[in-house]
Amino acid sequence: GKSTVAVNLAVILAQKGIKTVVVDLDLQFGDLAVMLDLNPTRTISDLVGEAKELDRETVSAFLQQHKTGLAVLAAPLRPEEGELVKGSHIAQILKILQGMFTYVIVDTAQGFTEGTLQSMEIGDEILLVSTLDLPTIKNIRLAWDLLQSLGHGDDQTKLIFNRCSPDNDLTPQMVS
Repeated sequence: GKSTVAVNLAVILAQKGIKTVVVDLDLQFGDLAVMLDLNPTRTISDLVGEAKELDRETVSAFLQQHKTGLAVLAAPLRPEEGELVKGSHIAQILKILQGMFTYVIVDTAQGFTEGTLQSMEIGDEILLVSTLDLPTIKNIRLAWDLLQSLGHGDDQTKLIFNRCSPDNDLTPQMVS
């Protein structure tokens, strides 16, 4: 549900006229372009593979515009192309985008990849998306503890419960 949350948040901001970009950092299996009904011709792997220098003008050329006004930096089209994108590239790109947009929404891969760690280091707020099942809650707890050890406090990290229904055995109130 994290990609759905990222897309919906980004689209809502863009529809309100707020300058917003969404970056798909699931470098092997990103699906934001599909969710937004876009067919990207240039992706983040193309950006780092073709650009001699990463600057505003270059990064802008690799963004795709959605009909809502949202700018999109798409994930690679093929899993192996994700290997071209290093943590240092991600840090540079995100810092450039922060200077260009009011909001930079980043959808990461599952787990603590180099790109995920770079985006969390640069970001202002971290949203963890969880369902109400025990294995996921256990993993969210581990992730929360790791974020705390990396210096991301409770004020910077938020927990979002997805797929909550009265039929669940667990409730958000039971998770602490």
